Amino acid sequence: TQGLTGTLPAVSGANLTGIASDFVKIVAFDISSSTASVSFEHGTSGVDFTGTTYRSHLIIFSDVHMVDDNDRIYVQIRDSGGSYDNASNKYFENRIHLQNDSVGGLSGNESSLRLSSGGTDSGRRHSTIEGMINLFNFNTTTSQSKVMYQTHLSFVDSQTYHNDSVGTHCRDDEAATTGIKLIGGSGSIEAGTFTLYSRK
Repeated sequence: TQGLTGTLPAVSGANLTGIASDFVKIVAFDISSSTASVSFEHGTSGVDFTGTTYRSHLIIFSDVHMVDDNDRIYVQIRDSGGSYDNASNKYFENRIHLQNDSVGGLSGNESSLRLSSGGTDSGRRHSTIEGMINLFNFNTTTSQSKVMYQTHLSFVDSQTYHNDSVGTHCRDDEAATTGIKLIGGSGSIEAGTFTLYSRK
């Protein structure tokens, strides 16, 4: 027991006790019909982006389908009291993607952040997008807000297809970020689960 201090974890029924709850589930959205966007905004549903309680945040999404074929998820963010930024000089995106055995990349100023190189297809079996988005520096006005993501798109049929994307968005100004919105590029989100966790 050398070097160990404090209360050690213990088993209580099917649960572990004595573990700090630094990773907190805040809110989840289950989409089952066409929805224009999914938003996580400071001050709603327990979301706290600009306070001092949480250091960073994580959005996990799964089984996402888009209404339009070859559409994918995009992200926009906003300042306190402002609208979601969609100007081309507001986001700097740096992304690399692997499509089967082909590698590509993207770097430059964009009007929104694209989370996947490919999109879902209503005519392809098990066409879904899964991924996670890490959010950093949302509560500071002296550093750029950063969105770091990892996604996977797959089709399970005779034309097997896999697309993995990894990237980072750094906001091109210094401002606290109070909201993040997930949208489609050409249409709506048809289905999927979106969950926000926050880290103390």
